[in-house]
Amino acid sequence: MSGVWIRDPVVMYTEIEHQAVLLDPRTRRVFDLNRTGTVVWDSIDEGIETAVMRVVTVFEIDEASARIDVELLLRQLVEAGLVSRRA
Repeated sequence: MSGVWIRDPVVMYTEIEHQAVLLDPRTRRVFDLNRTGTVVWDSIDEGIETAVMRVVTVFEIDEASARIDVELLLRQLVEAGLVSRRA
């Protein structure tokens, strides 16, 4: 899952008390991100390694667990059409 990730610029984003709400105006679907998801969303355009290390730092968990969480979230965001991998 390495590479450069791009958040879809059409997706609307707001943060409320360290949690994010995403709105895809094309589908009118709303997505809630918990604190971990918000950290990933805020840093994914800097790469998966940056996102993993921020999750490690913020939540004081081991890198392997953080990587699993980040990769799972990325798969869900890709399936929802909210992020894509730049070639």
